[in-house]
Amino acid sequence: MKKIIVICRDDSSITSTWSGIPFHIVRILKDFGHEVKVIDKIGFPKSFMWRFQNLLGNFSKVFKPRYYSTRTSKYYGKLLTDVVSKIEKDYDFVLAIDFIEGLPFFNTSLPVISYTDSNYQLLNKINYPGFESNDELFKRNIINIESIGFEKVDRVAFTSEWAINETISFFNTSESTKFEKLPFSAQTYPPLKKEDWSLREIKKEEPIKFLFVGRDWERKGGLKAIEILERIKSQGLNVSLTVVGCDPKIDLKGSIPIRVIENLDMKKDQEREVLFDLYRESHFFILPVTAEAFGIVFTEALGFGLPVIATNTCAIPEIIEHKKEGFLIDSYSEAGQDKVVKEVIEIIKNESDYLKMQNSAFEKFELNFHPKAWVERLVEIYQRI
Repeated sequence: MKKIIVICRDDSSITSTWSGIPFHIVRILKDFGHEVKVIDKIGFPKSFMWRFQNLLGNFSKVFKPRYYSTRTSKYYGKLLTDVVSKIEKDYDFVLAIDFIEGLPFFNTSLPVISYTDSNYQLLNKINYPGFESNDELFKRNIINIESIGFEKVDRVAFTSEWAINETISFFNTSESTKFEKLPFSAQTYPPLKKEDWSLREIKKEEPIKFLFVGRDWERKGGLKAIEILERIKSQGLNVSLTVVGCDPKIDLKGSIPIRVIENLDMKKDQEREVLFDLYRESHFFILPVTAEAFGIVFTEALGFGLPVIATNTCAIPEIIEHKKEGFLIDSYSEAGQDKVVKEVIEIIKNESDYLKMQNSAFEKFELNFHPKAWVERLVEIYQRI
């Protein structure tokens, strides 16, 4: 058993903080026997100058304090140092969740592991919402803060090799051993077992059910998903689509039957089971995203043995191996879509291969994305420090 200090800027007890990842991490660390001390709800700086500039910012953006700045990092560094110094003798290491801006001036005798799925430059590169800024001063500030933070901590755990390689390349660092791969685990809880789902069959007289789960219809590739399903239908197959998490605002009277469930509250058992039942009943999970730093929904689909259709981009090939746990679309071109449609139709018509793909999906989840695997890898990273 390890004793771990977990740092999170926002409230780790609610599922709205960073898609519920801090909440999930704290829960699984405790459930797998580790002692956890959470330092969270840190919020924004409360120094006089910050509050004064923030007030002036109501009249002009010129006065607005910059969040990513040396001043902000020093504020967080002093705050964290004061809090942790009082308890560090009783703990083994610190895990800072997506809070690199708080680490450049944080001092402790404990090993520090920073955990995230990307760096700013990479999120800006893929035009991730909220990070596609053209403000050069903002870019310089945040890149500088990240660079100092990466140097200061003992390990930077990223969720993918893709993020690690991009970070090493951009920051031109030779300290490759400082970066560790620690993929997100699925957040279905309690952790899924093989008995939680049954092997699916595709019956000629029934529709082939496709499931789309995402809050951003356009960025998650909703229209591309429909294009792919229309191509499959044009080959004489009966298909349907269920959309969860958003309102696509499209004509539901089109050629493909579409069911929309705009919102499910995962804190409510009954609504959570609705989603889980959709994972169990669907034949394929489809989410042809334009870009995605990781994509926890893919790991959750694998946990239900549900084959995935996704895009060959960013970290997704590290989650889905083409024609093993699902299918990867090499491009949005007509040829790329035709290729994956042909392959999906082939497996629909081959019962043994389709059953094999479901089993491969669950095996991938159990080996790589089960919460137990995540916790064990985190402890291994600590032990290598």
